[in-house]
Amino acid sequence: MTQWQTNSHGERWLTQVNGNAFCNQTSSVLFKQLIGSLFEKPNHLYVIVGSDSGLLAKFVARHYCNQHRMFVFIEPESILSQLQSEQILTETQCVRFYTLEDFSFDKLDDDFPTYITHNRFSINRSLAVLDQIDPQYAQAWDEIVTPI
Repeated sequence: MTQWQTNSHGERWLTQVNGNAFCNQTSSVLFKQLIGSLFEKPNHLYVIVGSDSGLLAKFVARHYCNQHRMFVFIEPESILSQLQSEQILTETQCVRFYTLEDFSFDKLDDDFPTYITHNRFSINRSLAVLDQIDPQYAQAWDEIVTPI
């Protein structure tokens, strides 16, 4: 059963993915603490496992979509479809979404050849991977980083 929670700032997230992570503070405050300078490299592709119920995707779109940065968020199909049906996710000029089931490095190379060829990419964990509330995210992380 899908459960959505809303904080006092109107931010909504899936509790099955992020638990109570955003109850006491805004996602922006939490992401600024966790991310620091992680996404500041220009001309870089950031592949992120999980979008933290779409909140991390919105955060990077607001703060980091410049200097030729690109972000690819990988979500399990079941979660991605829930986020899309709630109209939580929006692809932008620098934000894309892949399902875990459809993700491959060959697809990434086809879609972003300049970044991959010049080794200007990194694989990153979302809060969902770090907190491991939903075991799909830890498993997804392992599946993606093992071939590297």
